Amino acid sequence: MLQTYRDSIQTGIDLILQGQEQEAQMSWLYAVNDLGEAETEQFCLELAAALVQAAQNQENSNNWVQAWGLYRYACENVSSLENWLRSLQASLKAVATKSDEQLGLDWEALTQSIELLTEQKFVIAQELIPSLFESLQQLRHLYPDTEDKFSVDTCYYLGLLYRRELKIYAAIASFQKAINLAPEKLEIYESLIESLIILANSGSQKVYSDWRQVSEIYVDVCAKLGELNPQLSNSSFHLSSATHRIKSYLMSGMYTAAKAYFDQTETQIYKNAEYFTTKDWKSLYVGFLFFIPFLRDDPILNGRLFEFIADQYRKFCLTSFFNEYPQFQLIPKVSSISIDAPVFAPKRSLRIGIMSGLFRRHSVAWCSKDWLFELAKIAPDLKFYLTAQFEADDITQQYEKFGDRLYKVQATSESEQIAEITQKLIDDDLDILIELDAMMNHLHSPIMASKPAKHCISWAGFASPYLSQNNYFLGDRHFLPTEIESLYSNPK
Repeated sequence: MLQTYRDSIQTGIDLILQGQEQEAQMSWLYAVNDLGEAETEQFCLELAAALVQAAQNQENSNNWVQAWGLYRYACENVSSLENWLRSLQASLKAVATKSDEQLGLDWEALTQSIELLTEQKFVIAQELIPSLFESLQQLRHLYPDTEDKFSVDTCYYLGLLYRRELKIYAAIASFQKAINLAPEKLEIYESLIESLIILANSGSQKVYSDWRQVSEIYVDVCAKLGELNPQLSNSSFHLSSATHRIKSYLMSGMYTAAKAYFDQTETQIYKNAEYFTTKDWKSLYVGFLFFIPFLRDDPILNGRLFEFIADQYRKFCLTSFFNEYPQFQLIPKVSSISIDAPVFAPKRSLRIGIMSGLFRRHSVAWCSKDWLFELAKIAPDLKFYLTAQFEADDITQQYEKFGDRLYKVQATSESEQIAEITQKLIDDDLDILIELDAMMNHLHSPIMASKPAKHCISWAGFASPYLSQNNYFLGDRHFLPTEIESLYSNPK
């Protein structure tokens, strides 16, 4: 009997294309009149899918008005972001091509799309992104003032999506609109600054003054919010703003100002540590520590600060991951695991893993690729683990030639990526794991802290992670002279 009802789907679509919309709706209502709840839901799903297919057929013939009408019926049956975006795009095409002089933009489709996008924080399926960007481009052309009516959240999440897709200038424009709407929201400044950093790292020198200016405004906003809320001021020294300010000073050649602000921030770190949040410790470990060697050439004081921040980072940030994924174990910072056990196993080659999120045009890749490629020629069990997702460049393509010896993370969220790579490393039963990013990559921190290989080594990426006494940091006698060994292993 359900097949009979399914036959009514095509009958209704044919009636719509003949302009008999009321008759089409009546045929569908009659079809589901005797169905149960589950069967009705299945019927609506099948009807929506058939309507989408029929609309796409009309698109192929440039019949945008009919395509739009079919998409709207699909939305009525399955109110999904995908269907509303399709309806919006067909409406825009119809207006742009003047397919119907009386037809205007489908404002409901725009409203529904934006509401669903904002609700989902612009975390959408990859295949929908081109449609969204094309719709926004057409919208700007046909209705230039429409985006000015977007909410602060819409502008912010749209900026994040642009940045994720490496449309940095569009991301900056969206963040600037969001700041104009909500100048008190600190996360918008942080995202804007990160976008400016991407431009600076790509070689655009002219962004340094903008970066420094936004950083100054960010610091001022933090200070004003602290005055309004003394508890906020004490609980956090606005560490993210401090990191961005120091970085902008250094990158634009203002060393004296950067050093002065660093000294001030270091004092506050020791003084107010008990008030810091998980976000604060992550900001310090991932961002702030990177600049210390550029500001102070003192291995004792620097090592003390590294150790202090890393301990808190381990306590506040890493534990949450291991609580979420109890199948992995956070190895104690100082444990009874022997680090002097023989590495070489008889009758087989060493299983060596190289882990990085920087197998691309980056200084880490430039410094390591030649010796890694030579090592790959003599080490048949050498494997590579790419822990980031980005568009492959010529360096990435060189690594991709290793085929099944290169593993690429598939998950999208940070915690899922960490869990995926950790499990893969454990399954591969490595003798040695060398990770190239060290403190430059916070995704590697819980991986290295769980000790997924017999011997775990960090190298190249700025400095030792300071997370475990059981792992190594690779260096020669010039870079790491014997007398500073104690700075890297100071059990507490």
